[in-house]
Amino acid sequence: MIMSVLGCKALCNVLRTNRTIRTLILDGNRFNDECASYISELLVMNGYLTHLSISKNLLEEQAGKLLGAALSENTGLEYLCLSWNRLRHKSIGLFMKFLLSNDRLRSLDLSWNGFGLYAAKVFGDIMKVNSTLEEINLANNQLTTEAAIHIGRGLSKNETLKILILNGNPLESSGCYAVVKPLVKMPTSSLQMIDLREIIINNDFIDLVQEVKKILPNLNIKLGRRKNDY
Repeated sequence: MIMSVLGCKALCNVLRTNRTIRTLILDGNRFNDECASYISELLVMNGYLTHLSISKNLLEEQAGKLLGAALSENTGLEYLCLSWNRLRHKSIGLFMKFLLSNDRLRSLDLSWNGFGLYAAKVFGDIMKVNSTLEEINLANNQLTTEAAIHIGRGLSKNETLKILILNGNPLESSGCYAVVKPLVKMPTSSLQMIDLREIIINNDFIDLVQEVKKILPNLNIKLGRRKNDY
């Protein structure tokens, strides 16, 4: 059932003071930025929700700002899914700044949006100081090699992240290399999985993967096809 803006407002008003519901799934409701204001108010008021999914909606730039500001104050949410929306590099960058002050969120799904270079820079800076996020999904976000450089720099200083999903991005071997190379000097990394499937790689990157595995033996790097496989 697709919920209207008024329906979203009514639901969020009811849930503001609710102390029993832990998981809220609002996928596929065509929620737009107007709805984001009500959801943001809910996140500020309710510290009992632990899982929230707002996938497959119409959230755009204003939603990124509002939700980011709300999550800066939220004390309960551990899992957030914003996949398949209309969030682009600027709005995602503004949104992700909440990770500078939020010490609760463990898993963030931003797949199938438009992450871009600006958001990658913000992510790289935040990963240097954030100590709670354990999983982030950035699949199919039009990430380029230049964006990957900033992601890699963030990983070179982070000891908490365990799962990084990047499959379906146009990174090629150079972008994959930029993400993984910093881990050669990061023996204290907690990374357990990096998903690079659907990305064409070359033999030089395969050699780098083998080098990193000597330093981080528990890290599973899921690879795409090699160039000569085509």
